[in-house]
Amino acid sequence: MAGERAQYGLRLRGLDGVDALLRPADPAWPVLTVRPTVGARSLTADEVTEERAAYRLERADGDVHVDRVSLTATFVMTREHPPEAYLHPFLSLTTAVVSRWLDRDALHAGAFLAPSGVWGVLGAREAGKSTALATLHARGHAVLADDVVVVDGGQVLPGPACLDLREEAARRLATGDGIGVVGARERWRVRLDPEVRPGPLVGWVLPQWGDEHRVEVLRPAERLGVLMANLALSRVPRRPERVMDLARVPVVRWVRPRSWSEADRALDSLLAVVG
Repeated sequence: MAGERAQYGLRLRGLDGVDALLRPADPAWPVLTVRPTVGARSLTADEVTEERAAYRLERADGDVHVDRVSLTATFVMTREHPPEAYLHPFLSLTTAVVSRWLDRDALHAGAFLAPSGVWGVLGAREAGKSTALATLHARGHAVLADDVVVVDGGQVLPGPACLDLREEAARRLATGDGIGVVGARERWRVRLDPEVRPGPLVGWVLPQWGDEHRVEVLRPAERLGVLMANLALSRVPRRPERVMDLARVPVVRWVRPRSWSEADRALDSLLAVVG
């Protein structure tokens, strides 16, 4: 179908009015059908097999059931949510599960385009990942993903065309529209370029807070542990050797002070390396 839209290499069905936040689709990509419903939660434990998955969205007060054969994700939520909330962040774990089934790799990371190619930005919550990506976006760098990076055949598949900031970051950067509480916190949503397409993975950035500015390339022996710690699905990969492939590209540790006055200098130091 001409003009179809997608995220993470999945053509979506079942969500209305979200095309502006999706990216161009390859007609060969599979279709994921999303079924939002309102009802009582019933899951007491999470389960992921090679045929189906069922897990709890604790931060959003809902259950998710994913079926591999029909490639359908049914959300049972205690209240209604806008369709945009499913694109980001509710579909994040579903994306990781489906990526496993499709023999793709999914990591908890964001991603941006530098002159050398696409760099994934790893990091736990509060590492400043989304703030850095919003600043890169403001400087004209295409941002492919905010919280999940999906790699297929060495190509990073773009996620939804948005990223979410916390209040202080949105205020400091003078960007983002308040969308209220989604999941566990208030979010300020930054709209990204919707026409971004897949690009080659050339490296990973590991942001950390510190007392000084420093960008250092990790030794090959360190890379594997960093990537394993950031897998989007916390289980043994179907193909452990594929994590080795992801670790073939450089991983740089990006250390900078937790200070807004140092933010531009910190980003310049990073771009001087990854560019």
